[in-house]
Amino acid sequence: MDYQPGHPHGFCSASWMGEIAYCQPLRDPQDLINRLKSIALPYPQPLRDALIRRFQWEILFGIENAELAAARNEQTISPDAATGRWPALRRSCSH
Repeated sequence: MDYQPGHPHGFCSASWMGEIAYCQPLRDPQDLINRLKSIALPYPQPLRDALIRRFQWEILFGIENAELAAARNEQTISPDAATGRWPALRRSCSH
């Protein structure tokens, strides 16, 4: 696992279970995807339990960080729903 909580980067290898479970192959002459799906669906209970144990603490972590940002009146930006474009960011300098 290469993962850092609270940041938009990192990778949890268990994500591949979801990827394989829901992918729709365009071509798979050796039927590899269906064989992998057989272990991904239904989602393995031991993996589910392990992921909950590993990441459950992040619920409170995220809430506490959101409370700090809200107290400072910070806002999160996101792409415009209609265009998919990010808004222009304006910076002000006071020096």
